[in-house]
Amino acid sequence: MKAFPVEIENLVDNKKHKIIRTALLCENITRAEIADICGVSNVTVGKIVTKLIESDVLSCEKRSLGVGPHTDVLSPSDKINTVFLHLGKSRIKLSVCDMSHNIIFEHSLRVDESIPYESNLTALAMSVYNDLKGILANRICSVAVAFDDDSLLPATALLSSTFEDFTIDFSMHYNDYIKRFIGEKTDKSILLIRLDNTIDISLICGDRVFSSERQISDRLDMLDLSSAVFNIADTVAHLLKILIPDKIIIESDTLPINDTFINTLTSKIKECAPKYGDLIPEIYDGEALRLALRAASDMTLAKLADILCEK
Repeated sequence: MKAFPVEIENLVDNKKHKIIRTALLCENITRAEIADICGVSNVTVGKIVTKLIESDVLSCEKRSLGVGPHTDVLSPSDKINTVFLHLGKSRIKLSVCDMSHNIIFEHSLRVDESIPYESNLTALAMSVYNDLKGILANRICSVAVAFDDDSLLPATALLSSTFEDFTIDFSMHYNDYIKRFIGEKTDKSILLIRLDNTIDISLICGDRVFSSERQISDRLDMLDLSSAVFNIADTVAHLLKILIPDKIIIESDTLPINDTFINTLTSKIKECAPKYGDLIPEIYDGEALRLALRAASDMTLAKLADILCEK
C-alpha cells in the first residue's frame, strides 16, 4: 500500500498511533473529539491533524453543529481508495471504492470456462488497464482480493506484473470480508445466499458462520427456476431453526434476481418453515458486495494508520 509521506515529530509513538487511527477510522469527527478519545491536548491533536490534511490523508469541512461557530469536521480523504477484486467461479469483478463506500469504478467479466482462468483475468486486466493504472498511480490505494475458491488465488500473480503498483494487501474468502464487517456488530446477523454454479447459503452471526450441510448435487445453471427456488427455500428453512437473521441478502451471477423472484422465494420459505413465517426478514438483492467493500475499506484505513505511524 502506497501512502503519501507524512512527517510527524516529537510525539510518543503510541499516542501518535491512537490519534491517527481515531482520525481515520471515526468518520465526521472533530479535533476536540479526537483529543477527548485519545486523552491528549487539543494542541497535540491539531499538529497531527494539520499534517494529515496537508498530505491529503484527511479532508476538512466546516459545519455548524447547532451551537456556536462553525466547526472543522474531519473525514478520510476521497483520495484514499480500495481496489477490490472478487474472483468468482463464474464472474470476475473489480471495484474501486472511496472511504465513504462510494464505488468510483467498476468492471466485471463473465468467466469463459473454455479457457484457463488466468486468461480470463488477463482479459479483465486489459479492459481496465488505463483506468486502474491511473488510480493506482495517483491515489492512496490498498488492494483487497476476495476469492470463492482458494485455487483461484494464484491467478492474481499476473496482475502484479501488469500493474507496477499492484500489491495485494488483503486476501481472504469473499464471505470472510462480510463476516469481518458483521463481527464488529455483535448484535447483527445476516443470512447470505450466493448463487453461482452452486447454491451457497451461510448464516453469519458475529464471528461465527453456519453453512448449510445440505449438498446441492446439480449445478445451478442446470436447474429450472422453480427447482432453484425450492432448493434455496428448503435450505434456508433449516438454517432458520438455528437463528432468525436480521437481514437476508441474495446475489447471483447465474439467475435473474428481481422482485418476482424475491417474492416467490419469500413465499416458498414461509411454506417450508411455517413456524417462522412471520419472523422472516426482508430479502435484499446485491448488498453483499457493499458489505465486503465496507470491511475492506476499514482494513485500508487501519493499515494506512499503521504505515503513517512507522514514519
